[in-house]
Amino acid sequence: MLKSLKGEFLAIIKHPMILISIIGIILIPLLYSGTFLWAFWDPYGKVDQLPVAIVNMDEGAEFNESELTIGKDLVKELKEKKDFDWHFVSQKEANEGLKKQDYYMKIEIPKNFSKNATTLQEDNPEKLDLIYTSNEGFNYISTKIGDAASERIKGEVSSAVTKTYAESMFDNLNEMADGLKSASDGAGELK
Repeated sequence: MLKSLKGEFLAIIKHPMILISIIGIILIPLLYSGTFLWAFWDPYGKVDQLPVAIVNMDEGAEFNESELTIGKDLVKELKEKKDFDWHFVSQKEANEGLKKQDYYMKIEIPKNFSKNATTLQEDNPEKLDLIYTSNEGFNYISTKIGDAASERIKGEVSSAVTKTYAESMFDNLNEMADGLKSASDGAGELK
């Protein structure tokens, strides 16, 4: 058996085409697995190059006699952050970009976004929902990264809304304190 194995190796070495074929058969899976591993090694390493379209349709709202523009504030905050390759575009441009695969994802801030935020103090507050549209035709990894981006943006929106709500509550407390002070002063004068 050892003699026949030695004979096979000698035959392979003597015929270069057979040797090249065997080397190719060995290298193809190595190249494929190396390329596959390289592509998936760090999928979040280059998200700052992932193009995401932002469409701000928010019309703003009146809240406690002041203008509330959460959509505009969110856009301003995203412009300062370089987490993704943000593109602030119109609805039409975003939809065309998704079709042409220029963007991995579209995030739409609806027109009633700020108005819904004003309902936080009501018995039945409205939800603040952003509309996320992933370009699922691009690839699986970009969809998963887009999902992670959605969660991160939801957190940013949540903190912006919390900040706005806290500011309005503090304003209401200040107004109430001023009213109590006035009532106290009036009670002192009556006494």
